[in-house]
Amino acid sequence: PELPMGDNEVKVWDVHHSQPVLSLAGHQDTVLSVDHRPELPNLVFSLSMDGQMYSWDLRSGKGQLYSKVNHFKDVTSSAQCMAVYHNMNIAIGYKNGTVRVGNLSKPEPFAIFKHHKMMCRSVDFDPTGQYLLTSSFDQTIAILNIELNKVASIWKQHGSQVLQARFMHHIPGLLSCGVDRCLKIWTPVSSEEEMLNYS
Repeated sequence: PELPMGDNEVKVWDVHHSQPVLSLAGHQDTVLSVDHRPELPNLVFSLSMDGQMYSWDLRSGKGQLYSKVNHFKDVTSSAQCMAVYHNMNIAIGYKNGTVRVGNLSKPEPFAIFKHHKMMCRSVDFDPTGQYLLTSSFDQTIAILNIELNKVASIWKQHGSQVLQARFMHHIPGLLSCGVDRCLKIWTPVSSEEEMLNYS
């Protein structure tokens, strides 16, 4: 797995021996978020507190700074989390709750969501790239329809701030966890937009 570190680096770990095997240095500030897609096995993406985003080649250890991300950043707030789809679409969540979606080859976002009332703590693309899952300190998680630029569903089932939410890629469903120390498993009832909480 790839983990952000307080020393402004991303470290790739050998989980069997509990040791880092690669250190990726280039960020000038604390790394807040990392992402890796199985469709892009040799690339890791990282976002730091100063808004810089890098892609890292795991074969060479070299990084590429994506300066175009700065063109569609929210100037009124700081970036907190990001996710990258294998077609290079990117989603970034901000401290004011805004979520912006764009493509790394384009200077402007093509979707902007303002459904969260507090900090967006995580963003995650579903396997199709059509939906985005977000979590927030406002105790909610949401599924966004990227193509229609609308909120498909939003739930408030955690008793406190939600720290992380992820699509399960091997079976249909979602995982979420929060400050309330609960891990919640959500499975589909009739569609992606209607989920049932089994926690």
